[in-house]
Amino acid sequence: MLRNIICLSAILCASINTLTVHAMDIVEADKNAVRIMVYFNVGNDTTSGPNITTTQFKAHMNELKYGDYNVVSLNALNKTIPADKNNVAITFDGGHKSILKNALPLLKEYGFPYTIFVAPNNATADTGQYINWKTLNKLKKSKLATIGMHPADYKDISSDKEEDIRRQINNAQASFRENIDVRPTLFAYPLGAYNNTYSDIIEDQEFEHVFGQHSGVALINNEVNAPLPRFTMTADYGDLDRFITTAHALPFPVSDITTAIKGSIGFTLPDELSQQADKLSCFVAGQEKPRIIAVSDSRIELKLKSYANRNRLRVNCTLPVKEENSDDVRWRWLGFLITDN
Repeated sequence: MLRNIICLSAILCASINTLTVHAMDIVEADKNAVRIMVYFNVGNDTTSGPNITTTQFKAHMNELKYGDYNVVSLNALNKTIPADKNNVAITFDGGHKSILKNALPLLKEYGFPYTIFVAPNNATADTGQYINWKTLNKLKKSKLATIGMHPADYKDISSDKEEDIRRQINNAQASFRENIDVRPTLFAYPLGAYNNTYSDIIEDQEFEHVFGQHSGVALINNEVNAPLPRFTMTADYGDLDRFITTAHALPFPVSDITTAIKGSIGFTLPDELSQQADKLSCFVAGQEKPRIIAVSDSRIELKLKSYANRNRLRVNCTLPVKEENSDDVRWRWLGFLITDN
């Protein structure tokens, strides 16, 4: 058995203009939904890692400013969030210094709250590439900023030994306490990667919310040890059309998720969505679409092609929603990253 499923974002190729679907009811989960965007470097074209251009980032923020959105802080996820708007949250992973110059001025101008997740060893090294502790100590005083935690190192530690994972988390907590006198309440998995052991350790830390890097809409009543989904924004996947699509996405609440080795995924649709199972579309990175089997009215199984000896495999499923009295199509979004560890 594969031990773990992780949501991970991916671009979905679908034409809103040509797809015809029947009107569908909004489910209860849609009233507790937040679309969380995750950025990395902003306007740093020389980086080898994920980056979004300054022009793209400004276009996103202008859309949020002048469109029908409610930009919320991750600290507000335990509070009542308006259900009549598209709630959106802004986050940054990695703590890159480019955020200071190319993102924060506009966020401050528009009054948008944001969260920066920091790997303490990067802040301590102070190489000029990452935000250092001195700057973080100033940011923590801002009413707009929230500082969240990565492990001590910004890397995938999901395949490490349990004692090494605990050391990474404990060292990170100690660094935050010693350098800026903060105990973070929010945690994000670098690269969105974790396994059962890792998630159990994180659950013991009693974070208020934990985040992955995945396609999907977050529900504020999600279990703490289950990472909340986020839509990744990079130069390749950051055009304005995709941003608008994700900022209008809807939750895809499923249950009884199962996986088996070499690519079989199962999940159960809620009763209010079971009649729409024939409109389900699924995509797998790097291979053909999986075969979708309706085991019952509500139970779905995906038969993937060869696992291809890869240690992780990205799978995304969508369900179209065409609201009454509108030609616009919105998407329910469900993503997985199947891993071996």
